Amino acid sequence: SKDETFLEYFKNYYDKNIWVDDLTKIENEQFIKIAVNHVGGTEFNVFPKLVDFEKYGLKVVVSGEVWLDVMNKKSNKGVALQALMNKLDISSEEIIVFGDFMNDLEMLNLAKYSFAMENAHQNVKEVANFKAPSNDEDGVIQVIKQYLQQLKTVNT
Repeated sequence: SKDETFLEYFKNYYDKNIWVDDLTKIENEQFIKIAVNHVGGTEFNVFPKLVDFEKYGLKVVVSGEVWLDVMNKKSNKGVALQALMNKLDISSEEIIVFGDFMNDLEMLNLAKYSFAMENAHQNVKEVANFKAPSNDEDGVIQVIKQYLQQLKTVNT
């Protein structure tokens, strides 16, 4: 969309972006993912139409109420987190992760301390080991503050 309101909204999520008329005409660029936005919701309006892309080695995942990602099948937050865990030599018991949509499932499966936000998709709530207050209530910050307070109490 070239709609100015949408472009301003989009900048909240992606700070490095350029407008192109045709993705197939772009040369010498590597695409990490394609993010699709549908104001009516992506789970029922977009996902069913794009899920067949998976037969081409792509992963199609609902990443928010109005967002959907198309990316390489081997690319997800779980793969990235596992690489980080390997590099830092840390275990699943040494990390805390938070998720709210299906693009978080692989990451949540890796961590002992996996939290679903109160406003998370039901599938995320079923995978996560714990619950956190909603994003609107700064749930991540609340959980981290609570954890740090517990650490302080234990160490005093």
